[in-house]
Amino acid sequence: MEPFIRLNALALSLILPALISGGLAAYAFTRRSVTGSRAFAWLMLSLCIWSFSYGIELSCLSLQAVLICLVPEYLGIASVPVLVLIMTLQYTGLEKSVTTRNVIPLFIIPLITVLMVATNQLHHLYYASASIDISTLFPMLALTRGPWFWIHMIYSYTALIASAVLLIARLGKPGTLFHNQVIAMLIGLSVPFAVNILYIAFGLMPFGHLDLTPFALTITGLVVAWSMFTHGLFDIVPMAYDTVIDSIDDAIVVLDKRNRIVGYNKAAGMILELSVADIGQSAAVAWKDRADLLRLARKDELSGVEIVLCPHNTTSYYEGASYNVEDSHRKTIGKAISLHNITYKKRSEEALKQSEEKYRTLVENINDVIYTLDKEGNITYISPAVERLSKYKVNELLGKSFTTIIFPDDLPGLIRSYNRLISGQMEPYEFRILDKDGSVIYVRTSSQPIYQDGEIVGITALITDITESKKLEQKLLQLATHDILTGLPNRILLMDRFTIAAALARRNKTSLAIMSLDLDRFKSINDTFGHGVGDEVLKTVGLRLAGIIRASDTLARIGGDEFVLVVLETNHTENAAAIARKILDSFMEPLLIEGHSCSLTTSVGIALYPEDGEDLETLLKKSDAAMYFCKEHGRNQFKFYSDSDITMGGDTSNAGPFTD
Repeated sequence: MEPFIRLNALALSLILPALISGGLAAYAFTRRSVTGSRAFAWLMLSLCIWSFSYGIELSCLSLQAVLICLVPEYLGIASVPVLVLIMTLQYTGLEKSVTTRNVIPLFIIPLITVLMVATNQLHHLYYASASIDISTLFPMLALTRGPWFWIHMIYSYTALIASAVLLIARLGKPGTLFHNQVIAMLIGLSVPFAVNILYIAFGLMPFGHLDLTPFALTITGLVVAWSMFTHGLFDIVPMAYDTVIDSIDDAIVVLDKRNRIVGYNKAAGMILELSVADIGQSAAVAWKDRADLLRLARKDELSGVEIVLCPHNTTSYYEGASYNVEDSHRKTIGKAISLHNITYKKRSEEALKQSEEKYRTLVENINDVIYTLDKEGNITYISPAVERLSKYKVNELLGKSFTTIIFPDDLPGLIRSYNRLISGQMEPYEFRILDKDGSVIYVRTSSQPIYQDGEIVGITALITDITESKKLEQKLLQLATHDILTGLPNRILLMDRFTIAAALARRNKTSLAIMSLDLDRFKSINDTFGHGVGDEVLKTVGLRLAGIIRASDTLARIGGDEFVLVVLETNHTENAAAIARKILDSFMEPLLIEGHSCSLTTSVGIALYPEDGEDLETLLKKSDAAMYFCKEHGRNQFKFYSDSDITMGGDTSNAGPFTD
């Protein structure tokens, strides 16, 4: 029986391409998580099937056996151009277009081609005739091509040309890793493409009908393999490099999974002084003296690293960050390091810091207290000046309600002022602070609301200590309204007190008693002991009289030895008479002044409101008239004014008797 197959040297020569392609397919399948590796693996597997089947074809001794080998051979021949296109799409960053929905139509023509080859004896559309050429050293298949063959070739060449165009578009910068990768792939693609065109289109067959395309595709496999090991093909694809946009100001450096520099933008080249020679170099070597940059290179995800660089002898500040670069399957294929220039920000922050320091120094050294409150009235900030104003420490007040240090009587008014303020009504306000030791501090505050997103969230205010001015004001008021010698109210304050007392009397329908007192023979004390003793007598008399009257009554000295007493609620003359008797009795005990015993009496004249008059001037004239009548009729007594018995102004020449 004649053998069907006889191995020969030419057939055996195709075993090596088949083994190489198969090995590359196995290697690529182990790295199938990397973008493009699966398509490359199927490409090498198809090439392996093509080479091996073609080797078997060259060993066949009959036409029937050769035609049987054509079917598995065309599984590789028809698939290779489509798989090259798919791998190129993924490598050039267009992997999103490689979906099941888009890929299936790409294999329709190759599938029809395989079916046409398998069933050609029925229609002869792929090849019109087939024979064995025995004119060469080894028997080879000679075909007369049919119409579908040319459809298949046009489709295959279109896929290969599209792949080449995509690679050229992604060529990258000269000297970069991507540039070298694309050049390698273009060489691997162009060699078998050129050989196949010469074989098919121009009929150049130096070895008879031998198709050199599988041998040329072996070169493609070797070139791609070399690119894998030398340039890290599939470690990181050009799409990652495309994120490095030369037009942006941030410096961006792209590293592969082994921390090799695979690309950078113009800003990075200028700032980090990178060159083409640094492409492919490990970051650990390129930045061996830059621990901050190496930290970014070694961390998967890191941000906010401040880096100081001095490009062109100019100190600049950058904020560094590193980000993982992922493929469409969310697999990490490298990382991008970015440097954002924050020099202006740093200088602004430094200027702001200096400004804040000046402001803080100003705030902490002025005598006025600056404070802020939240919307609930709690102290959120208070300047150290509060420790000079009061005995409180700053930390004793922070977080506490402002109301805790307000003098209780001033609290209601201050709360009303605060509520008006947070509603947008700004107004100065004076109030008293209760110090830590219980003493009172008078202050004036000017406030304004604090706005956030258009809403009032609190207030800020300035407190000025006005204690001394208040004391001076009170002292001036005291001088204006009180007798300097005795400290008793003077005529001005007497008028004010009478006005208030009269209003109360009208409202309550009661009476007032106005008593005029004059010391009897006071002039003799001045003449005998001197005016110094006389002044002390007046002080002592004032103290005695103040000690026997009610707190609601008013005792005033209106000049010389004359005193006036306003007695409230005297609905009966008996009430006023009782007080007058107490006054007279208080003079029964002599006054001891500077070792001198001074015996004094007083005369008291009484006028009633409203019976004797409704204004103070009238009442004083009538009480004076009654008082002078007492002096003219024995002194040391009190009398009520009576229109029928007394002449106004103290003239007693026609006066009759008084009632006591």
